Amino acid sequence: MNEKSKPLEKKYSFLLVDGYNLIHQMPEISRHLNHDLQRARELLIIKLANFATRNQLQITLVFDGQNLEFADHASQPGVKVIFSKGVKADLKIKELASRLARDNRKKDWLVVTSDFDIGYYVEGLGLKTESSRAFASRLQAEESKIKKKMEAKRNRVEAEPEEKKLPARDREWIYSVFMEKKK
Repeated sequence: MNEKSKPLEKKYSFLLVDGYNLIHQMPEISRHLNHDLQRARELLIIKLANFATRNQLQITLVFDGQNLEFADHASQPGVKVIFSKGVKADLKIKELASRLARDNRKKDWLVVTSDFDIGYYVEGLGLKTESSRAFASRLQAEESKIKKKMEAKRNRVEAEPEEKKLPARDREWIYSVFMEKKK
């Protein structure tokens, strides 16, 4: 599996993600695992939904277990959450990957996992994989880039004098209305 974090190739339209595997690569989320599992899942779903929206992707996120404590409102656009319900998530991911390979849709999918058994299996089916660590780095890098852009934009707006924030035509109109009311 490829450990380097390169830009996501646009040829992928879908991601199949090993949920807890990815959570463990994201310290800001994994710190919630011991005391609030649902919160950790929700934070991951939100991050993935933002990523899916920005990159025009559909993400299938697989977790071990059942969704007994999972709130329906935690679902986000672009992210389909699947619980393995009685089987290990590894088996569920392999099952989904097998189905994709049979349907000849493997070229559209990228599987995100650091589980070597899953990676070896899905690569054998012809699907591409990326390690959870590399994908987590990609998410972090993309979020940092967005934060820097937003900060730069906010700094530019704050640095501009008030009169430059409005076009001259609008400033003139406001001034004329103000002067008329003053008469």
